[in-house]
Amino acid sequence: MQLKLGIAKYFEPEKGFDPLHKSGHFEGDILKPKFIEERNAIRDNRMKWPHGAIPYVIANTFDHQERSIIARAIEEYHKNTCIRFFPRNNENDFVFITRKEGCFSMIGRDGGPQLLSLGDGCMFVGIIIHEFMHAVGFWHEQSRADRDNYVTILWENIQQGQTHNFAKYTDGRLHHLNEPYDYDSIMHYGPYDFTKFRNRPTILPKQRNALIGQRQGFSQTDVRKINKLYQCNTSHRKMCSDSDNQCRGWAERGECKKNPKWMLSNCKKSCNQCHADNTTLLT
Repeated sequence: MQLKLGIAKYFEPEKGFDPLHKSGHFEGDILKPKFIEERNAIRDNRMKWPHGAIPYVIANTFDHQERSIIARAIEEYHKNTCIRFFPRNNENDFVFITRKEGCFSMIGRDGGPQLLSLGDGCMFVGIIIHEFMHAVGFWHEQSRADRDNYVTILWENIQQGQTHNFAKYTDGRLHHLNEPYDYDSIMHYGPYDFTKFRNRPTILPKQRNALIGQRQGFSQTDVRKINKLYQCNTSHRKMCSDSDNQCRGWAERGECKKNPKWMLSNCKKSCNQCHADNTTLLT
């Protein structure tokens, strides 16, 4: 069972174009942090947000609808993890959500105000979840040391000057949190990322029928990794879950109201019973 929580339809950018790579930053959407030489954001406690609390400011260039999309992405973190985003008061370290060229973020906590850009083409819940997950402390999935066991990189199809975006890091530099390679991660490249030929992939799964590059929402492994990194209480995850993979469909057909006794107990996530702990999303 996969969570895929953010947007109902599958988001698949045009082959060879992904708003995550529009900015031209490292690996397409990563601003180089101060501790880049270690390439181990999720091993470095300096780059974790204390207690999983992340202050943020949203630039006034975003309209009400766009703020609602950002709020939906934040709500997915509040439902599934112990990460808590909250509007900044006077905190020194915070995420400044702004509109620059493309979508990009720092890795983890960088110190002081740090940019997270949601430019043209970025206003999808799944893409925002992806950028927030960088800010929480995660690199792309295919950067793992063991990635060659799971995907094939087609170097000859990669745009000139972009091969560095397919680097992989040793176990000592990138912590896998004892989780398996996840084709379904929201942090995984898509098959045509950085391609110089519109119909030729740059990265292919070795597992037959595996799909990569989804931007719908968290995979189950994404959620486990965030909760492991921040040592979340597992009881929160159990509380905010469905006991049956048909819950979402039942909820869409109105069963939460028609059959509340069973649905509200067994389909808590789909019936919107998993609320954040009195956290204000947007002001």
